[in-house]
Formats: sequence, structure tokens, C-alpha cells
Amino acid sequence: MTNSFDTFLESLLNELMPAELAGGFGPTVKSVAKKVKELPGKSQHWSPLQKLDPKTREEITSAIIKKVFADNDENTYALAIDNIQQLRAAIINAIREVASENPEFKAGSKWAAKFLADRLANKELLGNVKFVTTGGKKIAKKEVTQKEVKKALNKALEEAPQTSSEEENIVYRKAADFPSDDTALVKAFNKLPEDDLKWSDVVKKIGQDAANALKKQGAIIEIIGAEEEPDEEKEVPALEFDDEDEFQPSGSNFDRYLDTFRTTKGSWQFD
Repeated sequence: MTNSFDTFLESLLNELMPAELAGGFGPTVKSVAKKVKELPGKSQHWSPLQKLDPKTREEITSAIIKKVFADNDENTYALAIDNIQQLRAAIINAIREVASENPEFKAGSKWAAKFLADRLANKELLGNVKFVTTGGKKIAKKEVTQKEVKKALNKALEEAPQTSSEEENIVYRKAADFPSDDTALVKAFNKLPEDDLKWSDVVKKIGQDAANALKKQGAIIEIIGAEEEPDEEKEVPALEFDDEDEFQPSGSNFDRYLDTFRTTKGSWQFD
């Protein structure tokens, strides 16, 4: 029993090992600064960073990276990130937090944060990370702490199969762009509309294999807890009442039995 549990725990920890910023903190900050500086003109996606002076730009980039990779002193380590989708989501959250703390960094809106996150998640920038797998690729040889065990087990419990009601609140959205050498996947990506879709609709449009591949590479983003927007054109029907019986309480059989003066309409009336 003990051996089986140890084997299970080891495989679980291997699967849920954190993302590591392969480029390092300092070099990644410099890479982002260099990328923005070399832009040929104004860019909608890079705009929040592009509008900053060089010194402030590096400070803002550093703050974003520190929030994404906050689990070691070198800011290259994120316990809760296991794939590109989680990395993008973490970058979006970090951008919004940094924007709220620095008014000169105009990236607090939904789309500004999303567009900038898509750029920062590029594999040469913050997307230059190592993800370990159950197959043992890039497994770090290190002592496992109680904190990591707790996180791994809690995450395993949270990732239970979704119920039908949970699935109804999940939609899928295409990323801002999908730079890839795989022409077949790029073609499938371009077929997707800008609107949010259910997974079944994504599969209908581009097929199961292409949908899975795009989702794995972060070109299709899963949005949990989506709420349906109210339809302003729909009117709420007015309540209708019977003119004669409006707001009249309907008595029970027991009431009628006790009160011989009760009328057949159900209202309290006396001669």
C-alpha cells in the first residue's frame, strides 16, 4: 500500500511540477525591452508598454514577471502554472494588478490586458518556460516540500471531471493571434470566429484533432464562469391579474369549513 501511494504521489508531483522561466528574470526583462524598442511603429497590442519611457517600461515588466513567477527569490518559478493556458491567465492577472498599482501603465481594461498578455506569452519572452510531464521530460531533481505536496494534492482534487452544469458555464475564445509554421493549424485557427463558443461548436467548425491541438498550444483559451449577456430587446411580460379576484387570498378547504360566510369566489365577504 505504501509503495503504491509513494509511486502515485511521485507521478502526481512530476505532473504538477511548476513552470520555470527558462530565460531567467533579468534577461527576460531585457528581451521585452528590446522587443518593444525595435517595433517598427505604433502597436495596439504593445501600446501600454510602448507608451512608457525605457526606465519605467523595465520597471513595469519586472513587476509583471515578479507576480507571475512569485514562488522563488529569483522570480523564475511558478507552482500553479502547468501549461500555456494557465501561463496566459497568470500574465493577464499580473498585468491588471500592476496597472492598478501604476496609473501610468494603461493596461487595466479587459482587452488591453489580453492583447498584451498574448504578446508577452511569446516563447521568446515570458513564454520561454519549461513544463514537466508525466513522461519525465525536464523533471527537476530536488527535495519535495510539504507546501508542494499540499498544492499537488489539492490541485488533483480540484481537477475532477466537470458536471454538465459546470460545462454550461465554460466557453472557448480564440487568442489574439497564432503565429505558427503549421499551416494546417493556422488555417483551422482562422476559421474560428471572434465570438465565444461552446466546445462542441469549436469541434464542429475545425474538427476534434485541430481543436485539441490549438487548445494545447494556447490558441484557444478556456473561459470558466461565462455569463450570458442580457438581451436588451427582450421585454419582460407584465403580470396579469383577474380583475374580480385581484390580490384576493385563496382560502384552504379547512378555512371554508370553519367559515360558513365565505363566498365561492374565495374572498372574505359578509352580508
